[in-house]
Amino acid sequence: MDMNRIYYLLFTFTAVILLTASSCDQDPLTTTPEELAEQIRRNTPTALPPITTSGENTMGAWIHPQPGSPLHDLEGDSILFVASGVDRPETALATSLDCDAFNNFLFESNQSIGVSGQYCRRPEIDDPRRLSFGIEYYQDSLQVFFRYSPSQIGQDIRYWIAPPLRESAITLDLLRDDRNAGVLSSEFFGSLINRAAPHDTIKITKGRFDVTYGTTP
Repeated sequence: MDMNRIYYLLFTFTAVILLTASSCDQDPLTTTPEELAEQIRRNTPTALPPITTSGENTMGAWIHPQPGSPLHDLEGDSILFVASGVDRPETALATSLDCDAFNNFLFESNQSIGVSGQYCRRPEIDDPRRLSFGIEYYQDSLQVFFRYSPSQIGQDIRYWIAPPLRESAITLDLLRDDRNAGVLSSEFFGSLINRAAPHDTIKITKGRFDVTYGTTP
């Protein structure tokens, strides 16, 4: 075998060894933009969560903006709201930090339960919106809000229960209120009014949540 052939074989063998080592030494925490986008897309909700009563930390509803309103111009006839965080892996490519979907507490001073769920921004898949739905539940009264932010810098559109109640009211059908287990489950529906002009309304249908409180971050 001539020397050129030997040199060629040695070069090829060395290249294979180096490529293999490089592949094995690749940082397992590195995620490409495509992989990150696919992970977020795969975990983006496309349907309401089931109705449960075991403290699953789920929340969802259909939101229907008033025709002609600013929210209707942005979203059309309906918005699927499902509380869902974003779990981004360790990567310098992530455009924001991880986002938790829930923040639920029992306020001991007035015995109310605060249930707050949010749909986190997903700019990696061209979805920069942030939606939040909150309920503060007392045994004899209720406070509710819905907040819509079209982007990181966009102005929030906020809806809430406001007087007179004929323009905004929420019905809460409790399925479980277990103070010992820290579980609150309910179906809900109704309407909320914009806190600012043009004071448009939204209708809420097929609402449901099943949360634990006092333990969620």
